[in-house]
Amino acid sequence: MRSIPSLAVFLALATTSAAPPAEDGWTTLPVPGVWEAAPGGAFAEYDGFAWYRCFVDVPDSWRDRDLALWVDQIDDAHEAFINGVRIGSAGEFPPVYRNDLGGAARYTVPADAVRPGRANLIALRVYDNGGRGGFNHAAPVFIGGDQAMKLAGPWQFRTGDDPAWAHWPPDATAPQGTRFGTTIEAAAALGKDGQQTGPLSPAESLSRFQIPDDLEIEQVAAEPTVRQPVSISFDERGRMWVVQYVQYPHPAGLKMLSRDKFWRAHYDKVPPAPPYHFPGKDQITIHEDTDGDGTFDKRTTFLKGLNIVTSVARGRGGVWVLNPPYLLFYPDKDEDDVPDRDPDVHLAGFGLEDTHAVVNSLRWGPDGWLYAAQGSTVSADVVRPGLDTEVVHSMGQLVWRYHPETRRYEVFAEGGGNTFGVEIDRKGRIFSGHNGGDTRGFHYPQGGYSRKGFEKHGALSNPYAFGYFRAMGHAKVQRFTHTFIIYEADALPEHYHGKLFGPNPVRRHVVYSEITPIGSTFRTRDLGHLITTSDQWFRPVDIKIGPDGAIYIADWYDGQVNHYRNHEGQVDPASGRIYRLKAKGAKPVPPVDLRRKTTRELIDLLSHKNRWFRQTALRLIGDRKDASVVGYLTRLMRDSTGQLALEALWALNLSGGFND
Repeated sequence: MRSIPSLAVFLALATTSAAPPAEDGWTTLPVPGVWEAAPGGAFAEYDGFAWYRCFVDVPDSWRDRDLALWVDQIDDAHEAFINGVRIGSAGEFPPVYRNDLGGAARYTVPADAVRPGRANLIALRVYDNGGRGGFNHAAPVFIGGDQAMKLAGPWQFRTGDDPAWAHWPPDATAPQGTRFGTTIEAAAALGKDGQQTGPLSPAESLSRFQIPDDLEIEQVAAEPTVRQPVSISFDERGRMWVVQYVQYPHPAGLKMLSRDKFWRAHYDKVPPAPPYHFPGKDQITIHEDTDGDGTFDKRTTFLKGLNIVTSVARGRGGVWVLNPPYLLFYPDKDEDDVPDRDPDVHLAGFGLEDTHAVVNSLRWGPDGWLYAAQGSTVSADVVRPGLDTEVVHSMGQLVWRYHPETRRYEVFAEGGGNTFGVEIDRKGRIFSGHNGGDTRGFHYPQGGYSRKGFEKHGALSNPYAFGYFRAMGHAKVQRFTHTFIIYEADALPEHYHGKLFGPNPVRRHVVYSEITPIGSTFRTRDLGHLITTSDQWFRPVDIKIGPDGAIYIADWYDGQVNHYRNHEGQVDPASGRIYRLKAKGAKPVPPVDLRRKTTRELIDLLSHKNRWFRQTALRLIGDRKDASVVGYLTRLMRDSTGQLALEALWALNLSGGFND
């Protein structure tokens, strides 16, 4: 079992020879339980500090085991102690109060804090402020390797606050009524479906997947090659680019001054742009299959030492990097995967308040604009350095775009969920997922405004907006699919064509749904799961179609994936996996290199059945600006119908061929 790094900090308390705390003032309460929810309950009026305590008899066999305390969904800010040793906390106590309602934490227990063969005091100091108070649905669990004690039953409780209550002398007799000593298997103790106590090996994790009979799944990358992969994409040579978000959640070089109830942090400064930045741990790596056997056998680091970088897009003679608060451009005209010089800062002012919701998912649109998303718990005051004196202000979730040649930035559409993901279908329509449970996501018409909670997410950037576009209709489901793809390729069996595929990092599966036009938007209906697993660390966070028509899935691979616990060290920065889902029996596809094709040959790819080829060909046509094909594209647009006519229209625009 690999433990989450220790949070243990020793607290100066009473000496080991001190007398046992007086029992006056203590009562017993059943754990789990919620006390203020019951009208007329004994503590219905309780607010402020209080303590919970129980005693555990630790077996001698646990001496050499990894020890941990699992605290699941306590409704108060709390600190956890064992025999007076502070092992962790969640939330913040007054004067800056914050409650991590519904959270769960796994605290490492130092071996020298435990007394095998004797009674050990587990104490939780809590602060309640108008909430329910208590343990929502599960009792804490004390873990010793593959064994555990489920601490469900009577606990001592009292209001007030005294640090001595965290301590119990080793020679004192513990009260039997609140004493635990029965051990069971850890998986059975940790929840109704067996909460996993640590990560599985890459091979073991792969063996846990269940997929439809007509598909196969392969693990194409795993730690230490990739860690915390948050974004994947493919360049014109068929190489996979991976953004490794290892610096998350804390931006390097900044000091958090405060954090509000919506998990938005306020920092002491704005980080400077590279090369004068505060170096972080993020990387951008390139993974290549050099011999066509389906294995990514070559790894190149394009950039390292970055600080909160979320996505990347090749094009226009270099590499665009979304590294909030900046949109950067690294020239690489010789295409040797080494930046030619320091980056140009094209945009500045994207907020860093919540590194779970910063600007993300940078990608090219068929119109030659760069599109990206902004999450719900950040703000932006965007400027083009050297050009603007006034900012473009926004607050909360939206899709934005930027035109590199004209240097134009604009909010494309606003509202939605905690927007993390951008999908662009064959007609150039923009989509993103949702972090709730009543839709698979949102369709974003240009200039549209979707659902938004004004108290949390701020006002609309356009105060004169009226009316809203609803989310895509869907039956109520468990949250959530924050991003998705629409499968517009032909390498999977036909019944998957045109379907929506969305990763669910909380429920640990990938769903597929039909998507049907309705009026000016769409509705969806679930058809089943592409991937399910019993591995409770599987956290699919990104999904893309590859040049081979297979589906690629980035797995954050961690014990949790949320933004109300990420600041407490409950993140494993060493793990990460990437998977390829393909048709059963499908052979590896030879490497591609679209750079070697003429512009006319790129135009021929505009009728390719795999959307990746069409969109990549359009991007290369936009890079080249080849005026010699304008006449041919004009004729192709006029003489064609359907999708090819639209692709030709886009290519004509990208080649500079539009006129009156």
